[in-house]
Amino acid sequence: MHFHLAGSSSTSTAAAGHQKYTGSILHGFSRDLLAKAWDVDVSHVERLLQSQQGSAIVELPSRSAISPATCHTVVNQAALTWTTTSTISQLAMGLGDDVNGEQGPSSAFGLLPLPGGEHVYKLDRSSADVANKGGKLWLLNEHRMPALRQLGMGAYRLFLRPGAVVGPAWSVNAHHIVYIIRGKGRVQIAGPDGRNELDAEVRAGQVVAIPRFFAALKVASEEEPLEIISVTSSSMPLSSFLSGSTSLLKNMPLDVVTHAFNIDSELEEKFREKRREVTAILPQSQSSGSQKDSWTWFLSDSSSLL
Repeated sequence: MHFHLAGSSSTSTAAAGHQKYTGSILHGFSRDLLAKAWDVDVSHVERLLQSQQGSAIVELPSRSAISPATCHTVVNQAALTWTTTSTISQLAMGLGDDVNGEQGPSSAFGLLPLPGGEHVYKLDRSSADVANKGGKLWLLNEHRMPALRQLGMGAYRLFLRPGAVVGPAWSVNAHHIVYIIRGKGRVQIAGPDGRNELDAEVRAGQVVAIPRFFAALKVASEEEPLEIISVTSSSMPLSSFLSGSTSLLKNMPLDVVTHAFNIDSELEEKFREKRREVTAILPQSQSSGSQKDSWTWFLSDSSSLL
């Protein structure tokens, strides 16, 4: 299965008479949540989406400086990004953020087994693998609980402070079953064809299913934090991001991004430079309104039902 990062939305009629929808996965998300994830104005997101031309294949200008060698480099960079920085399990290998939002080693080193035994692991007692002003992330994989390798399953616990965001992100090797432990927020899911598959307000006690290859955005409400536990269908789930320090867009040449999205370098710079200092969890922008006691939620006990 594949999907497109760039391109306009379009509908065509297949041979069997069925309508076929194709377009960038970005069209499957609302403008306001994309603006929140990238920390840009909604008008900038609208310009990005409305400027895209063509579907699936984007024709470059005849004078484009992009050579076959450059295209080869793009493929290699994208592959390197996916294998080294976008693997959610590797966020625990020194790619986590400290509580000040600065890049630094995490306290748990997720690929190293911690005390707990083959079948029992205290997920709510371990140090967070990613921690910044937006929240905390705890990972559970086959390295921490070897029995998961036999089950082909994994899990993670996520705590988002009010207004914090995770995504857009998708998993290439696992389905995710997300249970809302407490709080409330909003979840959007975009299908591989660029259509919106879900846009829902979620509350404690609800369950959301995110299929493999379906991109998702999770946002905590402005009034209270959001805490979830997710079970994955892989003991080493792999995820890719379109925002934050591990965004795939940040590792693509400027010419490729500007031509693919049909935007100028000034607008592209806004999407590339924002959120460079945070990984996975994106704190609410300081310019998006007043925040309740900036550290109250983060330092409070976020004990769960685990």
